[in-house]
Amino acid sequence: MLRSLEVVTEQAQNAMANIAVLEKELAQSKKQKEKLKLEYEQKTIVLLYTQIFNNTKYDANDNQEYDKAISSLWRCIELNVNDTLKVEAYFLLSGVTSAKILGGSETELDYIMFIQDPQYHTESIQYLKKTIELKPDNADAYIYLGRAYGARGDPELQISNYKEATRLGHQAIQDWLKKNGHDW
Repeated sequence: MLRSLEVVTEQAQNAMANIAVLEKELAQSKKQKEKLKLEYEQKTIVLLYTQIFNNTKYDANDNQEYDKAISSLWRCIELNVNDTLKVEAYFLLSGVTSAKILGGSETELDYIMFIQDPQYHTESIQYLKKTIELKPDNADAYIYLGRAYGARGDPELQISNYKEATRLGHQAIQDWLKKNGHDW
């Protein structure tokens, strides 16, 4: 009887150890599920505002649309789940904030309009620098940063950023530098 009590005690201890392992795996599974849920939310925000910003123009008289986009992009950044999506959110934030300030989609505005509002430069440069900090090989961020510096009246930083975009393989900027007499 003593032997069977030892066997039962050992089986109970093994069962308790297995339960502890299963509880730990369940806790990890719940954390992973929450992370996936947050990442899905982050992806949804980036995809939604990429589509809206690229395929339609905001109503320049309705700041609520811009504010909603800006708020949602900040939510994406704050989720801090997926760095790639965080980079995209900062990049989109630079475009949406400048479009709000300038009253329309940046792609539809004449480049000279950037000069008219110094606030564009401050906010856009801030978000583009953050984009580059998180993803230093983002050639488009260097191009837009160069444009902002050029429009702000800082051609040295403009060219410096264009050269970085060229170093990262952006052919159109390489052609522009060559055409305008700049080595890269």
